[in-house]
Amino acid sequence: TFVVAPLAVAVAGWYGYQYLQNKSRDARLEELGKVQVVYEGEQRKAADERKVIMKKVEDLVAKEKPAPAPADAKGGKPATPPAADPKLAAEKEALTKQAEAIKANHDESTKQFLAFYKKYEDKPEGWMAGMTAARLMLETDKVTEARPILENVLAKSKDSVFYQTQARLALIGVLEEQGEYDRGLSEIDLLEKLVDKDLKPKVLLARGRLQMLKNAKARSEEHTSELQSH
Repeated sequence: TFVVAPLAVAVAGWYGYQYLQNKSRDARLEELGKVQVVYEGEQRKAADERKVIMKKVEDLVAKEKPAPAPADAKGGKPATPPAADPKLAAEKEALTKQAEAIKANHDESTKQFLAFYKKYEDKPEGWMAGMTAARLMLETDKVTEARPILENVLAKSKDSVFYQTQARLALIGVLEEQGEYDRGLSEIDLLEKLVDKDLKPKVLLARGRLQMLKNAKARSEEHTSELQSH
């Protein structure tokens, strides 16, 4: 009894700790879920706007549908159908392009994902929010703002192969965009040690592209130097 009692207390303490950990994680997931609802609402709003325009396109398609051509009196064959109305065709094309151009405005959800990430930057839920905020920033060409988030997720998620892989892949794209090819190639060296065989081709393709861009930059600088020396 003397030996078992402390063990029982330790086991009870461990289960209590696990319970609190799980409870905290569930609370974080619930909080993050509310931000996800905002994001989905933004997606629906854009989809609804596209739907209104595409309904106009459908109406135009119905309007320009030619009536069945009357039979040719001589041979009993259908006569040539009337040509499509160019005005209706142009209007349909313009509306289709207008619908395709509608993108969801994720300003509010990006702000909320970012706030959640900063609040829980040491937790997997925070990394998830950070990665989502970074992705939304990259979609709107906010490369400079996205980079420190990706770098911080990498710094905080050392024990997570998933986040080390996903954040590094995104960061390599950012480094390529910013012309930091050597740093990008260094990140690819680290990435190659993490990825499974399914992702290997993607990593090799990224390496080839970065190396090509690096070589092209070196040739350009060499050419510029030669021109300046003459």
